[in-house]
Amino acid sequence: MRRRRFLAAFGTAASVGLAGCGYAPGGGDSHGTARVDPGGLGSEPMWAVGAAGIVGARSGRITVFEGEGVEFTEGTELRRATRAGTDRWWHTYRTESTAVALGDAVYLLDVEGRVVAFAGREREDEDGRVTVEGTRLWRTGVEGVRAPLVAAGSVAYVATDTGVAAVRDGTVQWRVSLSAPPETLLPTDGGVLAAAGETVVSLANDGAERWRTAGEGPLAATAERVYVQTPDGALAALDRRGRRLWTADASFGLSSIATTADAVYAVGTSGLTAFDADGTERWRVGRTLATRTAVPAPEGAYLAGRGTVEALGPEGRRWERDLETDSSEPVAGWLDGQRVALLFDAGTIYWFQRTDQREGLLSGHR
Repeated sequence: MRRRRFLAAFGTAASVGLAGCGYAPGGGDSHGTARVDPGGLGSEPMWAVGAAGIVGARSGRITVFEGEGVEFTEGTELRRATRAGTDRWWHTYRTESTAVALGDAVYLLDVEGRVVAFAGREREDEDGRVTVEGTRLWRTGVEGVRAPLVAAGSVAYVATDTGVAAVRDGTVQWRVSLSAPPETLLPTDGGVLAAAGETVVSLANDGAERWRTAGEGPLAATAERVYVQTPDGALAALDRRGRRLWTADASFGLSSIATTADAVYAVGTSGLTAFDADGTERWRVGRTLATRTAVPAPEGAYLAGRGTVEALGPEGRRWERDLETDSSEPVAGWLDGQRVALLFDAGTIYWFQRTDQREGLLSGHR
């Protein structure tokens, strides 16, 4: 009996028991779920994911508890969690918001045109119990501010009607004018990339322009490369000085770009092309992809769409899973050891086995 049919016969609970008997997890096997709930009512939640964890925010009708009283108002509920889905702190902000970002602090862009920073602070009660509460650090207005909002460390970068502004410790550090309001911002090591109109501009952390090139979002960056979409829809690789290294036909159009240190994946609605960092095509898969999020890995790419997850590699589709009870949109994904983790906008994190382990079923490996 093949391994997949064997598991189907015994069910999910049996697979857990088999783990101690030498069962080797297969690609696409479920490793469970977790839930991050930003609370509140009204608009769809906003999400930001970074190496430090996850923040979810929901703007709209909220409930505020003060002493023994209850107040209903318009505002934003914030929930800060680890990437394992464990709550760290929450906060109620009494103003609605339009964007959220995660750096050293949690940053909100509120509807009053202000960038606001929050962090968790420990508090010990009279019984010696320590809890972490969300605390507002600072709030500052930025003229003409608008989404998107991103963060790197202690700096929040935000779009304006005329370009980009950088805010740190409650102070606008600098403003830069561009030819159009940026549609995409991407923080990089020591600065930010801004895609405005058909131009991509690299700005240093002091606001100085490093370089600019013809291009637009999506954007991606590694320690050595920057990847942009050219105005005619091709994939272009640049070095950190903005010099064009190579250009390749993405064939399927570009909806997202995902990178590892030595590879780049050009993802479109009708296929995926994998390139080496030097522009050499590795492989391609031509098929309809209802993807919103791509997670790159050495063995291929993991793609998530509304209620679906699939893995693509040199051999084509390696596995596919339907989230039968969840039809929400993917927000972000990341590698978690031998698993891939995906966050969907309903607040659920799913984990899946990346690839089959070398040992087979009941191989004796423990």
